[in-house]
Amino acid sequence: MSNNTPRSNDYKNQHYLPRLYLKNFTSLKVPGKVWVLRRGQQHWSDCGIKNVARSEHLHSILKSSGEWNHEVEQMFSQIEREWKPLLEKVLNQHPLTVPEESVFASGLGVLWHRTPTAVEPINEAISQVLHGVRHLANSISEEKMDLSGIKVRYNPLHSLMTSVQTGVKIGKMIRSMAWKFLHSQPPNFFITSDFPVGLCNSTNPSEAVGLAHPEVEFTIPLSRQVALLAGWNNTAASSESTTPLNPGRYAFSVGADIVAAINVRTIMFARRELIAPERNFPGADEITELWRQAGPRRDDEPEEIRRFSLR
Repeated sequence: MSNNTPRSNDYKNQHYLPRLYLKNFTSLKVPGKVWVLRRGQQHWSDCGIKNVARSEHLHSILKSSGEWNHEVEQMFSQIEREWKPLLEKVLNQHPLTVPEESVFASGLGVLWHRTPTAVEPINEAISQVLHGVRHLANSISEEKMDLSGIKVRYNPLHSLMTSVQTGVKIGKMIRSMAWKFLHSQPPNFFITSDFPVGLCNSTNPSEAVGLAHPEVEFTIPLSRQVALLAGWNNTAASSESTTPLNPGRYAFSVGADIVAAINVRTIMFARRELIAPERNFPGADEITELWRQAGPRRDDEPEEIRRFSLR
């Protein structure tokens, strides 16, 4: 076997946020380290990105033979290899070509839909269908009907592939939106989370809406000093802080207030952990307190979030 051939155990520790993404949020003071606040914990702790946003065999399927099917994880690895140089171009304010924009947007969509928050509802829906089928089968059995020729099969690989396909479709929508890359300076750091996507109504930031909503603002932090703000409004105010990149693509310099607003949006859909380059960042005190008190996610957001509207 070639030394370059991945072993089965190499796929055990799987990241739903790829390490090439997480490394952009590492500390400037302690390279390779991030600060993490996990659900149920009261204090931030520092750790290496190897132990962040990951789960054992998250995207792999255990076959009846006892072997693991790593097809989806291998697909993610290929997507990451194509996405990495484009992310680096974006972080350095280099314009993307039209084909590169499509690949970059697809990478964002897949990043969104490979997270547990996106995958788990699909698994839950399939589980409910299977439960209904079993219940129906039991009812029919009570009527003394012969069910020996009926078999119900479920391939869990299908739910993971559905997430990938959905991510690619979402990427096409993101590609069609106007993009505004928000750039900050230390110590005004963006944070990320286990589900870093923010979706809200630009006219009412406390209202969560879908990506197709005409007033939606889609946000995702790309590094400790860069975040993407996308929407269907293809205009941008011209100022000294604005750098045109391509039609509908702009780079902005932003301060602590905007960074704090994006950081709050980043935690609104988080379920497991918050990830920051430092313990002190714009909105840190309020965000930490909200996270400590959050508990299970509710349909209505805490009232404090309304104060962080993005203007």
